[in-house]
This record gives sequence, C-alpha cells and structure tokens, in this order.
Amino acid sequence: MAHLCLENSRLWMGHRFNDDHRVNALLGDANRHCVLLYPSARAANLSIMSADGLRSFVPSGKRLTVFVVDGTWSTAKKTVNQSPNLKGLPHFTFEMAAPSAFRVRLQPRLECLSTIEAIYQAALALSPAVGLDPAAQLPNRLLSLFSKVVERELRFAGARVAQRPEIFG
Repeated sequence: MAHLCLENSRLWMGHRFNDDHRVNALLGDANRHCVLLYPSARAANLSIMSADGLRSFVPSGKRLTVFVVDGTWSTAKKTVNQSPNLKGLPHFTFEMAAPSAFRVRLQPRLECLSTIEAIYQAALALSPAVGLDPAAQLPNRLLSLFSKVVERELRFAGARVAQRPEIFG
C-alpha cells in the first residue's frame, strides 16, 4: 500500500538482502545517504533532534534513501539481522504522535505502529532535514487510505464473526 502511494519508492520482497544487487547498488551510490527506519537501541530519535541536528542527519548534497522493512515485528527483526548491509546503516526512529490506529491486529507494545503509520511519521520527522513543508508535501493520502483499509477490515471481521455458527456443548 505504501509503495503505491509514494512516488520514487521501490518494493522488494525477501528476508535476506545482503546479496541483493538492487539494494547494494543503492547502498554503493556515493550520491545517496542511506538510512534504516528501525527502532533499535542505536537509532537516532529525530523527534528530539534540534533543527541543526536534523539537517546534519542528511549530509548536504546527498539524496536521502530510507529503507523500511515491512512485516510483523518478529519478521522485521529477523530480516534486519539476516541483512548485515541494512543492519549496518544508520538507524532512526521518532516519538509517536499517537497510539497505532491499526485496530485490525494487536500491536505487541503500546509504542508500536503499523508500517504505514511509521512511514508517515518518519516522513513528518524527516521533512525539515530534507527541506519539505510537512503541510504541503507529505503523502497524507497514505493515512487516508490506511484508515479506509482498517475500517473495511473491521467490517469484514464483524461479518465473519456474525456468520460463525454457534457451538453448543
């Protein structure tokens, strides 16, 4: 869903990206500054950085390239651990604006977001670093579409529960 809403995004499926020529081509491009959206212990928290800190997070003259690992929390952790080329990138995170609205599935911890929500919050946090006006440039359609998908899934789940036969002992 995020890939369809975001210009210049790429979607690659897999769990091990260390030998992926497409990923390594981006990582090896001297004109890019590659980072990983991942809440590790060493992740830079963009929400608490000063304006100068944010600007220094993205070196001048470099194109910011953000890698996002999608999947369940355990799958994402496994993918990062099995991909040393991604794991070695600078990690970043942010302070949550609100708890996850992904009511279809329970998040493992209160501070966890769905991938779509995390991408949106990351775009908000990174906008000053790359000179974007958050009000005018951010992909708000991403959250709008996400909200519609969540509501639709909840309606379908309700319909499935209503159709389930009663079992009497």
